[in-house]
Amino acid sequence: MSTILNQSGPAGSSSPGGVSSSQAGVQSGSPVVRQPPPKSSRDFMEKRPPMVADVERAVILDMGPGARQEELARDAAAMIRMLETALVLNDEKGSSTRDMEKLKTRNEKLEANVLKLDNELIDLRGKQENYAAQVKELREIEGVHGKAKRDLEDLKADHVEERKSFEEELSKLKSAMAPAEGEPESVRGLTNRAQLVERIQPLGEGVFKAAQHSWENALAQIKIVNPGLKFSTEGMGMLRKVVDGQIIIPEQYRQMEADDEEEEELEEEDNGEEGHGESDG
Repeated sequence: MSTILNQSGPAGSSSPGGVSSSQAGVQSGSPVVRQPPPKSSRDFMEKRPPMVADVERAVILDMGPGARQEELARDAAAMIRMLETALVLNDEKGSSTRDMEKLKTRNEKLEANVLKLDNELIDLRGKQENYAAQVKELREIEGVHGKAKRDLEDLKADHVEERKSFEEELSKLKSAMAPAEGEPESVRGLTNRAQLVERIQPLGEGVFKAAQHSWENALAQIKIVNPGLKFSTEGMGMLRKVVDGQIIIPEQYRQMEADDEEEEELEEEDNGEEGHGESDG
């Protein structure tokens, strides 16, 4: 459906030929017919063929050949300019579309790079945390190592003092263990009391038996030398001595004499039993 509008302009024209209304003497308030957009009303021209208004027809017919030719050339130039503008704009639109596609592709690449950088940033942050933890652990280890080193130095100093003390004590022990002048070969090398007692005990027993043998031998010899002399040996003993006209047993020998008497009694009993056994046989 056509719409009638009141339109005016510096180069306005309502005729198909583009005749200027100012040149045709038409007032600015002349009614014109505006064609609808071709895409929304494709059959408009078929249903409503274009018609030239009587006023426009009169203007066209009233023009001379030269004026009509000039006006047609001007309208043709305007049409060419319009086509050129449309081509440029269409090409610009195509260029803009291509640029948009390029920008879109570039944007996708940038988004991929941003995602990659985000992942790398996350990885770097994780590595940074690990590095910080390792640095902390390393500092703790260095602290422990430093303390251990100081303790080792202290132990070395203490060890030097202890070694010096041990060497002094060892020197004293060596001096104490050095053989004295006239020391028998049998007691050399003894290092403790137990060894000394073990060595002295058999020697003491040997000395005691030797003294006992000497005592018994002396009595036997006296009896042989004095066959007619009778004397009593009761109360006499190897370990006894005379004090103030009396024969006494020193305190330190009492137990030894008692043990010796007990041993003699056991020997006599053993000898008696052996004698009875032989007589029975």
